[in-house]
Parts: sequence; C-alpha cells; structure tokens
Amino acid sequence: DRREVYVLSDMRENAWKGVASSELGSVISGEVSKANNAQEASKADAGTVNASTGGGLLSGERQPKVLVQIIDVGVPDKEIRNWSLDKLKLSSESVVPNGSVTIQADLKALQGDAKEQIMVELSAEPVEKKVSTNNDGDWQLPEPKLIDRQVVQAIDQGTASVQFQWKDLAEGTNHAVLKLARPDPLEIDNTFYITIEAVDQGKSLVICDDSNDGKLVSLILDPGTELREEKPGEARSGVDVEPRSRIGQIELPKYSSIVLFNPSELTADEADRLSAWVNNGGGLVIILGPAAVGPGAVGGAGLPNAPPVPVGSTLLERSAQGGLASLLPGKVRGITQIPLDGDLVVIRPKAEGHPIWNIFERPASEIPWVNYPVRQHWNLEGLDPASSVIANFTQSELPMLVETIRGSGRIIVMTVPYPEPGATAAQGAWSELFTTSSDAWPGFAFFLGTVRYLATQSKHPVNYSVGSTAILENNPKEFPRMYELRQPSGELVRVEADEEGLSYPFTQQSGHYRLRGSRARGPLVRGFSVNVAREEVSLKSIERESLAKAFGEGNLWIAKTKEEVQSSIGEGRYGRDLGPFLWVILAMMVMAEQTMSSRFYASQQRGRS
Repeated sequence: DRREVYVLSDMRENAWKGVASSELGSVISGEVSKANNAQEASKADAGTVNASTGGGLLSGERQPKVLVQIIDVGVPDKEIRNWSLDKLKLSSESVVPNGSVTIQADLKALQGDAKEQIMVELSAEPVEKKVSTNNDGDWQLPEPKLIDRQVVQAIDQGTASVQFQWKDLAEGTNHAVLKLARPDPLEIDNTFYITIEAVDQGKSLVICDDSNDGKLVSLILDPGTELREEKPGEARSGVDVEPRSRIGQIELPKYSSIVLFNPSELTADEADRLSAWVNNGGGLVIILGPAAVGPGAVGGAGLPNAPPVPVGSTLLERSAQGGLASLLPGKVRGITQIPLDGDLVVIRPKAEGHPIWNIFERPASEIPWVNYPVRQHWNLEGLDPASSVIANFTQSELPMLVETIRGSGRIIVMTVPYPEPGATAAQGAWSELFTTSSDAWPGFAFFLGTVRYLATQSKHPVNYSVGSTAILENNPKEFPRMYELRQPSGELVRVEADEEGLSYPFTQQSGHYRLRGSRARGPLVRGFSVNVAREEVSLKSIERESLAKAFGEGNLWIAKTKEEVQSSIGEGRYGRDLGPFLWVILAMMVMAEQTMSSRFYASQQRGRS
C-alpha cells in the first residue's frame, strides 16, 4: 500500500533512454493520460482489463501517488577511469585465401590529467579444418597467436587510432581478437571479436566477342586456368570465356563473378538475365571500351588535335532502354579526350577504405598513379543513389570506377578499358595503365583486386552486434543442413538451416560463435562474431533537468549517501516537517503583536492626560 519504487542507477544517459516520452510524471502522481483512457476504453469494450492499471482508470480517477526513489550508485564523471576500443572498421569481411585485411579502431581514454600509454594487441586463431576435442569429448578451442601489438598514447581529446594488417589468411573461417593488453575497471569495452572468411575465388566468366581479348583477361584473372584439371567433388575454379551471343545459354549460377569486357551492346533479354543473376548475389564487372563507340564517332584518339565527340554519337548513347544501359549506374554522355599537350589526367582513389585496394597492402593514395596517365575515358553522369564512386579522374572529377548494389549483388563499371582491347595501344591508347613493362603492376593489381572483391563478397556479414540475428549463407549443395553451435559461454546447441540460409537470433553474449557440421567430403567448421555495441556502454551522465522534466514537479528524489536516502524517503512519504518553522513564525508573530499593542496603548494614555 505504500506504493514505493527504488531504482539503483549509475545515472548514465543510456540507462534512461525514452524517459522523456514515457509519461512517467502522470504515472507517479496518479494522473491518467488521455491516451491511456482511450486505450482502456477500447479494451473495456472488448471485455479485457489491463492489469497494470487495475482496470479502474476509465473514469480518469486519480490513484495514490507513487514514491520513486533513485539511489545514485554511479561514479562521478571526474573520477571515471576507463580505456576502451571503439569504432571497429574492417576493410572487408571476406577475402581470397592468403589475402589480407586492414583492421582499424579508435582507442578512447577517460583518465583525468594523467596520460598513460596503452598497449593494443591483435591475436588470431589457427583455422580449424575439423573440430578438436579433449579427453572428455568437449570442444577444444585453438590457442590464439599474437599477430601484432601497438603502444598508443592517448591524445588531448582522449582518442587515438590504431591500425593493424592481418595478412596471409588461411582458407576457411578466421577468428581474431583485438583487445587492450591490460584490463581496466570496465572490461566490456576492452575487446573486439573479429571473424573473416577466406573463400576461394570460385569460377569466373569472361564475356567477350574477341577471343584473343577474352584469353588475355582470363590469364590475368588466373594464369593457370588452362592447366588446371577439375576433380570430382572439389570446388570449381578457373575462368571460362564465352562470346556475348551465348549469354542466353550459359549456366550463370555456377559463376561467382562475370567480366563483361568491351561490350558493344546487349539485347534486353541478355541484360535482364545478367541483372537477375546479380540480384541473386552475383558480382558483375563491366569494362567499357572502344567497341561501344560506333563507326565514325571518334577519330584521332589521343592526338593533340583530336576532334570532339558529338553528343549521342556512340552506341551506348543510342542503345535501347533495356539493353546495356540498364546495367549502368548513370547516363553515358560521350567520351572525354585529353590531348597529348593538355593537362595530365590520372586516376584518383576516392573511397580509399574500399576492399578493392586491399590487394596493394598500402594506402591507395601512395600508388604512383601519376606514372599512368589517361588519354580518354567514357563520361558517366547522373549516378543513381544506390551507387558509389570508388575512383575518379583528376581534372574532370568524372567517375573512373563506380559500384552499384543491385539486390544481393553488385555491379562495378570501369570507364577506361583494362586490358587495352586489340592493338589500340599502338594506335593511341586510352591510358598507360596496360603496358608490357615490368613497372605496370598498379593496373594489373587494380583489375585483379576488383574481380576478387566481387567474387568473394557474401550476401550476409559475419560480424554482428549483441541482440542481432546472425544469418549465414548455406547453399544445400555445398553446406550441411544441421550444425552444432558453440556459444561463447561454452553451451552447445543444435541449429538447422533452411532454404534461405542459417539464421540464429540468440546472440546475447559477445564473443565467437562456432559451428561444426558434416558433409560428404568431410567436416566443416564455420562461425561468426558478436560484439557489444559501444553506444550501449556509453558513460555519458544524464542531465538532472531531463529527469526532473520527465518525473514531474516535486516527484524527483535522488540520493547518493545513506543519510540522503533516509532523508528523501521520509520527505517523499510524509512531506516536509514544517513544525520547527511554524514555532519560529508563531514566536515572531507574538513579539510583533506585543510591540504593536504597547505603542498603541501608550499613545492613548498620553492623549488623556
């Protein structure tokens, strides 16, 4: 009957999310909101009663007031000491075997005036081909090995950045831990759990009408493709080359990536077939080259006095709405030609954190692109919102490489041909990216990194936040249907995949989640990682004014010490004891009355005499 609620809180803003819109003040004071009245009335019509309100609020009657006592158990802001890892960023969650990943994070420090050096470590587990068990049959985890460590000095603002390069990832599921070398009072934000999948590039398809060009592209993607013999039961790899006329007969789902090299045009049916394959998770590279120029549209390419290209003179600009143009992220507006005596135009990386650049293992801006000038390029304008520019050209700022997300897949368009089709390099090349000299490696790596990126991208991530539903692809032809899942706590559960994939919603613990299953060619080990979202452990204090407004006038009682708790509880229950104040006021009134009466009677007596 006393209707008292005691809340122990660290008084952090995160713990009081939504309090401003909770109508808490009306609940504490016993008032009933109009919304509650309307809701309860509708429930009453349906013959239901809300237990939380006791079913007696339909008439708007007031309930007894509730005493809500907040006991502040938090640490004052000036006394907080906490070091944390924040804003984890992975250059990619999937790479080819022996590939590398760049791991970035922020180190935040709340340490008062003392600036300490903190050591951050990256450790990785050896990839398991099969699950090891101990003598009791329990799952035996591999021992992590230190990859790298860095000593970081927090700057004045309390934040510093760390970056690690995780190289030579073995094929399979790779688990790593990024953590502070020593614990602090709040350990939950000291660690990031990381999972990276190293998957085979799979089989690629090159669609090209010129067989020599197609063979050249296939050798760049896989030099040993003609020597490799496929064995039954093994994952298919290598490169196939087909002309554009066979798009309707090709079994596209067996390919992980497709290179549409130097196309002149596509029919609506051919474009629709490629688009449907991309929507289902495929990765398509479109290399725009001279084949789409058309007869008589360009003359003297790369020469000092090259004539301008009339608008609407190329095949791309005249193509049907449902053809090749439907796969592009914008509109083609002719070709820009750069005279030999004009300003130098080169490639400029724009999205430097994109996984395409991982193949260089150094910042993309450090590549000597100035040594490989561009002489002409397609003009791609009016990009749609689902696209992003990975690289552009200097001077014009027009895109050189554009990525578009289509359904579960991606399309990347290159507006300069690589490699150079036919013998155009001897007659005025589009660029100097493709040459036979030994120092022409940037163009080779750039092209190979683009195709590898598309070939290894997964529909779903393998790194999640606590509370999220983890989803893994599970092709029934390649993966088992049943798995044993080991949670970070060590508990084992059985999970079953369906046709859409493997879904697991019970991610309430941070750490590595490990899966093991059996298939025809042997055991399979997979997994994913779960981390605590850093905004959930924010140490920012809530403002007392915000709480006072939400609780309502006279309803907020906050106590820090035992004496304050007892005092505020008594005051909240019975109100403030005004007895001592009333006795003082009464005494003052008596004294005032005596003074006034003495003066009044004294003046009357003098008047009579």
